[in-house]
Amino acid sequence: MSWFTLDPVTRKRVHRFRRIRRGYYSLLILLAAMVLAVFAPYLAESRALAVWYKGQVYLPTFEYYEMKAFGQEPPAAWDTGEIETEDNVLVIRRIHVAMRLVAGAELKDKIERVHGMYAMNCPLYRTLHKAIELTSSYELVAHS
Repeated sequence: MSWFTLDPVTRKRVHRFRRIRRGYYSLLILLAAMVLAVFAPYLAESRALAVWYKGQVYLPTFEYYEMKAFGQEPPAAWDTGEIETEDNVLVIRRIHVAMRLVAGAELKDKIERVHGMYAMNCPLYRTLHKAIELTSSYELVAHS
């Protein structure tokens, strides 16, 4: 018993189409490409699909895991206070931009004036400042 039956005219058309090898193989290649395209985000992901660690299976593509789950600690250089998790989703709450400017001390007044007004003239800041706390600071470094 088959899942569906084709009437004789349709069956004849399908048989004739399968005899045209170029068209039939093109259809198979197209269908394979479509199936591959559906799963492409998972195949090209930079995270592992599955991880076996200490007798447990983890699926990092589908769920976020802290580094501590795998017995690791974040490096001391990482400041993880700016990114938080909310319902297992990473959420950026704050962004701090620290600038290191190489200039002479005679430009300090001009740099302070520009630093005070550049935020509201920055398109990215104007877009995000109501959703994310954005701050900036600068360090003036003398010419070497």
